[in-house]
Amino acid sequence: MNIDVNKPVENPELSKLLNEYNLTDSEEKKNDLLDYIAQEFALHSHLLSVIKVDDNTIVEKNGQKYFKEDSKISFVQFTSEDNQVYFPAFTDWRELRKGERFKNEYIKTLIMSFDDYYAMAKDNGAGVVINPFSHNLVFSNGNILYMKQRKDMVETGKSEVTLKKDTHVFLGEPKIYPDAMVKALSDYSRKVKEIRSIWLKLMIQDQEQSYLLVVDFTGEKQKIFSGLADVARPYLPAICILIWCLTMMILAEMQLKTESLFIKKEKDFWEFGDRH
Repeated sequence: MNIDVNKPVENPELSKLLNEYNLTDSEEKKNDLLDYIAQEFALHSHLLSVIKVDDNTIVEKNGQKYFKEDSKISFVQFTSEDNQVYFPAFTDWRELRKGERFKNEYIKTLIMSFDDYYAMAKDNGAGVVINPFSHNLVFSNGNILYMKQRKDMVETGKSEVTLKKDTHVFLGEPKIYPDAMVKALSDYSRKVKEIRSIWLKLMIQDQEQSYLLVVDFTGEKQKIFSGLADVARPYLPAICILIWCLTMMILAEMQLKTESLFIKKEKDFWEFGDRH
């Protein structure tokens, strides 16, 4: 999506949702609004970030301003009371100017998408805070990762995640078993000879839940994963699905047992694992 930098940044739908979130006392409604806010932020919004950069690194061409190659840019960060560092993001200039330090001084900003914030925050700081001088809504790095997964699912039908060393992940069995999704995946996989077995687990990382499919297959990974993601997507209104290749390490570490197995193919015979 192209952004006209000559027009003031406005995010009316996101601002409306943020206002509703602050005004409601209902926890149930807050949870619903938070999901709408996350969707709007991830899929449709472009926000302002304050930067620090030398004037001589900026050049103008055809009415547009660009940074010179190898320019060094630093982003203004805020530190919370518990010493966590967050990247502030502003829905518009009015929100930015609410800060005492930004009311009158000349400010350099960048217009950034959700993917920009994800790239910046995933390895630095604790997350992103939207409109810190008013709504002060914080999305932790775990929230941002989960939103990125959901965004990728909506836009491409799949999500790829690289877990850092020492990342804490809980794997278990879903309390509410997704029968309709499993049936659809089973019907699809019955026709795909490259798929040998599939296990289903519930994965919790940074308090965010995902369904995890571990797949034993032959052939082209991209084709297999995209096909499974396309089948599963209609059944995932509120939870993401991740797909991993089966390796001996995963098999050992995850202790994949019969109750997690819902597809096992041996030659031309299909066996559906029991659920407990």
